[in-house]
Order: sequence, then structure tokens, then C-alpha cells
Amino acid sequence: MRRRRLAVLAGVVLVVAVAAAWSAVRGPGSGSGRWEEVEREPFVRRIRAGGELQSADSLVVGCPSVGYMWEFTITSMTSEGKEVAEGDPLLDFDGRSLRERLEVKSSELETSRKELEKDRLTLQDSYDKRVLAVAEARADLARLERELDVPENLRTGIEVEKLKIDTRLAARRLELAEQAVVLQKKSQQLRLAAAERKVKELEQIVERIRGGLEKLRVTAERAGYVVLVPDWRGDKPKVGETVWRGRPILELADLSHMQVAAEVAEADAGYVEEGQQVEIRLDAAPDRLFKGRIRRLGRLFRTKSKDVPSKVFDAVIDIDNPDTELMRPGMAASLEILVPTPEPVIQVPEQAVRRSDDGAWVEVRRGGSRRSEQAPVTLGSRWQGKVVVDAGLEPGDLVRVPDDQG
Repeated sequence: MRRRRLAVLAGVVLVVAVAAAWSAVRGPGSGSGRWEEVEREPFVRRIRAGGELQSADSLVVGCPSVGYMWEFTITSMTSEGKEVAEGDPLLDFDGRSLRERLEVKSSELETSRKELEKDRLTLQDSYDKRVLAVAEARADLARLERELDVPENLRTGIEVEKLKIDTRLAARRLELAEQAVVLQKKSQQLRLAAAERKVKELEQIVERIRGGLEKLRVTAERAGYVVLVPDWRGDKPKVGETVWRGRPILELADLSHMQVAAEVAEADAGYVEEGQQVEIRLDAAPDRLFKGRIRRLGRLFRTKSKDVPSKVFDAVIDIDNPDTELMRPGMAASLEILVPTPEPVIQVPEQAVRRSDDGAWVEVRRGGSRRSEQAPVTLGSRWQGKVVVDAGLEPGDLVRVPDDQG
């Protein structure tokens, strides 16, 4: 019995000794977990943001520029999300007011043309009468001049004086008749020019109205993907709605050049710059990763929405590898903006850092040794599970990262 107790006691002592030796080899604070090698590399903050897809190259289509029209009623419209080819119909607008105006102006034009033709005939007849009066006055003057050629001794002095007076009067009548012809010609030219100008103006008005009627059917200037443009209230246009001239109604988007219109939180503004890399995931395809870069940043902060009063600023991100089969304008996207430090730094998982009254420390192995030790560390920035170590570690060191129970 005594020998059995001694044997048991010796076994216990042996187990304790082995455990102590193993603990000495493993070092202080050992437990379950993994060992990670320390490297010096850029510390990357990952700024999260949201946004939606848009085309970087969109052609805006709105109400046509039509004279005499300021309001347009949509009578037909191609459906949103449709891909159209050049020349395909996009929009039709109600042209009743233009057709009524065309009817009125066409009638005025026809009346003006008839009046012009009537004026030509009337003025030509008046001109011909003036020319005839000149011919008669010239003939009368010639007759009187012939009578004056008769020797005076064959006539009395009174007859000669009368002939001289009649000749002077005939010459004056001829002069007045010739002046009347000149004036008639000028007057005729002015009246005809005014009538012709009126006809031409009406012809131009009628032509513009006809051209305006043609413009009321809007076709695609190029191929593209149709996106309806909402108004300031967020309402998209619809058939039967009346819109003002100048309002954009739809866009033809080029799907081969896609962007993300993003909203970045005010708190992250100091980290974000143009040119930074961005990782993009679409809500419609969360397993696919797309990459891009910040192309442009907004200059002003704004309220996110009426219901969400937090401050944001806008950013536009170009997508490096757009998928034209998958991506469509308006799709929701989740973003991570990569913000690296200017210089490489040492960083470790935050769960590797322990704290005591003396400060922060990590369990480390150095120089390939299997023996670990507690190394005091000076910490810097933290971001999403990583922490920068400003002092206390060198590249090549191994730090223990405990598991959830460690």
C-alpha cells in the first residue's frame, strides 16, 4: 500500500515538472491562438460609403425647342431600362396647338399671296396709265411745236402768243407726267416689296410650325440605355403629364462608362481624396468585387435627405472594369474607399494587444525563438480591427493573436 502511494506521488511530481518545463518553453501568457509575423506596410483605412450607379457619358433628352410652345404634354414615351438604337423613337408630344396655329397661318399666307397678285395687277395697270399719259403729253407737245414752226407772217400775233403759251403748258404737263411715272414706279416697288415681305414672313412662320410639329417626335441621336430623370420632388415623368420647356425627361446612358455617385459621411471627410482606390460591391451581386478610383469630390456638405439629417458630401467614382451585362444606372452600391498611410507602418490585429496597469503589451517571439515574452508597445491609430504599433515591435517578430477564448 505504501509503495502504491509513493508511486502515485512520483507520477504527480513528474507531470508537474513536465508542465512547468513546457510553460517555460512557451513563455508567459501562452494559450490557444495563432502567430502572425510582423511586417512594415501601409496602414489602410477602409472608409465605408454608399451610392448608386450612373453613366459617365449620358445624353440628356428633354422637350424640343419649338417656337410658340412653352408647355409640352407627353403622349408617348419609351420605357425606362430599354436599350435603344440610333433613330429609335423616344418621346412624342401633343401638337394640337401647333396644328391649329398652322391652319391659321396657312390661311393667312394664302390670303396674302392672293393680295400680292392682285396688287401686282392693280399697280401695273396704274403704271401703264401713267406711261400712256406721258405718251399723250409728249404727242401734244410735239403737235404744238410743229404749229409753232409755221412762219409768223401767216398768223396773227395773238395766235403765235397763244401757241407759245400752250407749248409751255404742254411741256410742263409732260414733265409732270414723267415725274408721275417715276413716283408710280417707286410707289409700286415699295408696295409690292411690303406685300412680298409679308408673304415671305408668313412662309417662314408656316415652315417653322411644320418643323416644330416634326420636332414633337423625338428620336435617339445615338444608342443608349434609357433612364428617366426625376424632377425636384423625385417624381419621374409619365405619359399624359405636362412639362415645361427645358426640363430634362430622360437620359441615354452609355453602359461602357459607368460611375458611382457616392455619399461620404462628414466624419470621414478628412481622409478622402481624389485618386484614391475604391472597392465596389453591388447590392444586386454582392459576391462580385469591382474596383475604381475617386474621380471628383463635392465642394460642399449637404443634408443627406429630409428624413436623414446627417451631413454628407458627394463623390464620383470611376469604375475600372464595368460589366455592361450586369450594371445598370440606379443600382445600389456599397463602397470601401482605401486610405493608406503615406509611409509603411507596423500594424497588428487589435485582439493581439493586451493591457495591464503598466500599459499595452503583446506576446512576441523574436529571432526565430520558440520562447515568447511580453513586449510593451506604444499604439497609434486604430481602424476596423487593426492597430498601428509606433514602438515595441520590429519586422520579423511573431505576435500571438488569441482566439476568441484566448
